[in-house]
Amino acid sequence: MNYLTLEEGKQQANTWIVPVYTEDHIPAVFAQALDYDPSEQIKREAGQLTTLFTMGKMAAPSICFVAMGKKKDITYGKAKRYFGNAFYAQKEDCCFYVDSAASDTCSMEQMARAAGFASVYSTYRMQKIEAEQNDAPAVAFVSDQDLQAAIAEGMEIAACINHARDLGNLPSNYLTPDTFVEKAKALAEELEVEIEVLDKEALTKMGAGALLGVNRGSDKGAYLLTLTYRGNGDAPMTALVGKGITFDSGGYCLKPRTSMTGMKYDMCGAANMLSALEYAARTKAKVNLMAVLALTENKMGPNGFTPDEVLISLSGKTIEVTNTDAEGRLILCDAITHAANKKAARIIDMATLTGACVTALGDRYTGTFTNDPAFLEALNNAAKESGELVWQLPLDAEFKKQVQNSDVADLINSIPNGKGGSSLAAAFLSAFVPEQTQWIHLDIAGPAETTASSSYAAKGATGVMIETLIQLLCK
Repeated sequence: MNYLTLEEGKQQANTWIVPVYTEDHIPAVFAQALDYDPSEQIKREAGQLTTLFTMGKMAAPSICFVAMGKKKDITYGKAKRYFGNAFYAQKEDCCFYVDSAASDTCSMEQMARAAGFASVYSTYRMQKIEAEQNDAPAVAFVSDQDLQAAIAEGMEIAACINHARDLGNLPSNYLTPDTFVEKAKALAEELEVEIEVLDKEALTKMGAGALLGVNRGSDKGAYLLTLTYRGNGDAPMTALVGKGITFDSGGYCLKPRTSMTGMKYDMCGAANMLSALEYAARTKAKVNLMAVLALTENKMGPNGFTPDEVLISLSGKTIEVTNTDAEGRLILCDAITHAANKKAARIIDMATLTGACVTALGDRYTGTFTNDPAFLEALNNAAKESGELVWQLPLDAEFKKQVQNSDVADLINSIPNGKGGSSLAAAFLSAFVPEQTQWIHLDIAGPAETTASSSYAAKGATGVMIETLIQLLCK
């Protein structure tokens, strides 16, 4: 990180990014250098950018003013987006003036963390396959205060999130279940954390029939990965369970052509959980975590599973299959059981699980479900702090009753023409959570990826909810 005082920054021949609040003039240092006050020229709607050229009156060729709205309205989450607008627009190295982001509602440490985060998250670009790696613009942070630790923290969070984005953006022939395992192994070795890899042979011996059933149509491997980070002695363990379908055709309940594109992102739950644990390990957080990742493809093949089959899950519960495109809950139920068998006191699972959640909440909100209101309240507070959007959806006895309505098995994986599909999926998963185990289910089907670039981030995988989990578990 390049960190400069204001006097040092004045000598830099790079564009400046300068936050400006609605009620403020531009910082005096820039008005003096320009020989006039351009405050009236600055766009004031929050997030808008105004670029002024210095015409040789400063070493910097231009200044990008980013409108922050009113000071009383600013939050850490909003600051990330507004700063991101400016960073996303930069093509060359730049300087960011931290001190002008000061407000009464957020500490300077929060503003500095937001700036560090945005400098990494918003300069991220998806790399083309086999293309030469393009470096992001370098950022120099300018401040006369000691804010380096907060900036570095934001940069570290964003770097871990970008790792999840890298995984999510890889085409499915470049990120198969087998290559995901190799990448996880390499990360575990780098972080010096424990890793357990259970392949088809091991899964067959232990009876993980739900995960193996989904895998049968694929010529690639099926795996349960468990990475374990112990940063808090003998304290209870929290399991981060992730859905890792590296490509989802829907199986014999084949998806429509227009719904098939983008199914490489069906492993974002696993990628995001891996990266949340990565942050804990890199920062030596005082927490005990295990990431339990269920990995496979869902494809058609001579031995592919079909509707009307009954699968025997790792828990021993039997499952009638009515829809092979409701496969995520099948691999997750075995992963949840595996986490419970490893004595996890709390389980959070994350998955791009249901189109019904997108219908209900759109593409910005994560749907949440729980068996423990206090646990969910803590996650809600963490989401508010990180600036991510969550919304609780219902999970009651009626939904649980519907997923038990099978003539041939304990559970049914999908209700034909069922209403409240995301709640039904959560009800199915809840059947595999031990009674005394705190549990949250996160349905990220909407915000896990974007099909178009926003004003502050490139299209593709988003790494949604990683920062919220970091806030919940590591702060």
